[in-house]
Amino acid sequence: MLILNNKYMYNNEAMGITAIVAVMKHSKELNITKALLILPFVFHPATTASLSRANTKLRSVEEFVTKYPGLFSNFPDRYESLLPVTINSLVAAIEANIFRIDGNALLPAINFSNFIDIKHSSKRASQIEKAAENLALLLEDKSKNLYLHLRIKL
Repeated sequence: MLILNNKYMYNNEAMGITAIVAVMKHSKELNITKALLILPFVFHPATTASLSRANTKLRSVEEFVTKYPGLFSNFPDRYESLLPVTINSLVAAIEANIFRIDGNALLPAINFSNFIDIKHSSKRASQIEKAAENLALLLEDKSKNLYLHLRIKL
C-alpha cells in the first residue's frame, strides 16, 4: 500500500515551478544559490502571507528576520527538506525550456508575462504571485548574506 505525504502533494514540483517563475518575473536573472531559497519562503504559509501583504515593505532579509523571527525559527530545516523539490522543479523547468542556465545564473527561456494568470489560478498560486515581488527584492542581497541571516549551513 502506497502512503503519500500530504505535504509532498501540496508542495510539489509544479507549484515549485510556479513559485520560481513568479519570482523570476521580478528578477529577470537569479543566481542558482538564491533560487534554492525560494521554496522555503513560499511553501511556508505564514511567510507567504506576510510577503504578500500590500503594506509589507522590506529592505533586506536581515530586516525581515528581525521583524518576524517566528517565521524563521525552522528555515534551515525547511530549506533542507525542500531541497529535492526545489532541484526537481529547476530540472523540470530547464528540460521544459522554461529556464536556462548560463554559468551560475538562472535565466528565463520564455516570456513570463502571462505565465501565471492570477484571475484563473488557485488562491495559493495567486498569493505566491503577490509575495514574489517582495521576495525578489529580498533576494537581491548577496548570497553569502542571505545564507548567513537565514542560518543555513552549507
